[in-house]
Amino acid sequence: MAAATDQLTAVLSTWRQWDLTPPLEAIPVLGAVWAEGSGHRLYTLANNPALCARLRHRSTSTVAGGFAREISAWTHAANRGLAPQIAYVDNTEEIVVCERLCPEEKSICAQKLGALARAIHQLPNTAYRLDLYQVINDYLQRVPAVTKPKWQLVVDDPRVTQALRRLEQDAPRLCHNDLTARNLLYKQEQLVAIDWEYAAMGSRYFDVAIAMEPLPLESQDAFLSAVFDEQPDSDLVAAGKLIARLCTLLWQQCFDTDSLIEASLWPAQSKAI
Repeated sequence: MAAATDQLTAVLSTWRQWDLTPPLEAIPVLGAVWAEGSGHRLYTLANNPALCARLRHRSTSTVAGGFAREISAWTHAANRGLAPQIAYVDNTEEIVVCERLCPEEKSICAQKLGALARAIHQLPNTAYRLDLYQVINDYLQRVPAVTKPKWQLVVDDPRVTQALRRLEQDAPRLCHNDLTARNLLYKQEQLVAIDWEYAAMGSRYFDVAIAMEPLPLESQDAFLSAVFDEQPDSDLVAAGKLIARLCTLLWQQCFDTDSLIEASLWPAQSKAI
């Protein structure tokens, strides 16, 4: 924790360079940890409650160069009101000072979530495309050795191969790829997204499948209608759901050991999709 404090203190000393209107009048004071996710900790700034500092404490991305890509996508999104505003970025220590938005005790509206996903898909294209084959194989390499053979059988399931091929053929758009409840906040009545480290060009159907997982079945049609102009492709919806579920389960094997599901349960998991 001492090293983290030193890194954050160094960032706070650059306060005159921060992109803020109006500018700060005094050096910020580091506060306490007020939120922590699988990869980041958020710190309050004691004399600037509208700001927070985000420090990476563990990488949950398997692809090199993810931080630079995240900041690029986050900046585009913030410019459109789809993400918190960024005040300062330390690229070396991977620290971000940004607008502080506090979670609200209200359920996620399916239509607002769909509108957010749709707006993200209209952001400028980037050079990086999400390779779902690589993501799955990278996760598989991190799975504990004792369970790896069983998960290898899951990955080799012909339904997985077919779903990946369908998604690969879909026209790519910029996607957030992690629009889960923990990455959604309200800015007044506007739903916005945080944690853009998985943002990349890819299939909208994978993106919406990740977002749709926690939604009640009765809300999913309204969500999809808010995302797509046209009638959603039912085969791509099914493919997205299958691969999203597999990626979530493999991610949990690697990074969230409190939520583990045995590979033997995959047949039931996949049939429910």
